[in-house]
Amino acid sequence: MSATATHGIILSTADWGQAGQLFTIYSRQLGKIRAVARGVKKITSKLSGHLQPFLIIEFELAHGRGFEHITGVSTVKSFSRISQQYEAILSALFAMELLDQLTDLGQADEQLWELLVDYFLFLDTQAGTSAEELKIYRRKFVIKLLTVLGYQPPETVAKDPKQLSYFLRDHLRQPLKISQYFR
Repeated sequence: MSATATHGIILSTADWGQAGQLFTIYSRQLGKIRAVARGVKKITSKLSGHLQPFLIIEFELAHGRGFEHITGVSTVKSFSRISQQYEAILSALFAMELLDQLTDLGQADEQLWELLVDYFLFLDTQAGTSAEELKIYRRKFVIKLLTVLGYQPPETVAKDPKQLSYFLRDHLRQPLKISQYFR
């Protein structure tokens, strides 16, 4: 088994067996990947504290037959202030779910990585920002993300939040789960 070390941000998790979890991670060098961490739900797990949302992690993967396996992980950067504001949490989760839906496995893109990190940095440093300002920045993130992915919305669509929402929906595989929490 060969191993790979890289940086990433967790986009989603799902239970995997009794004590494991399947992680979808956007990695700087590998793009979106899915990897299993066995035993991570056990109290004694050394990995669980680092496999959390709103972190840039450095993780080591061992290549398995079905999925990659996370064998080591450490925190590189914590965006801990995101979790102190409800609207910032929603905005970060929105970005994570959107990136997960709009990207394919194994398609690395430095621009996407930088966009996600910059968005998290903004959310982390803007504690106390109004919900309206976060909504504007979230819309800018969507436009940049769609543009990087080759789906650049026309200018008239980009200026109108309702039209942008319809445009985005047309490019999604399924409705976003997080959208039910936005007013």
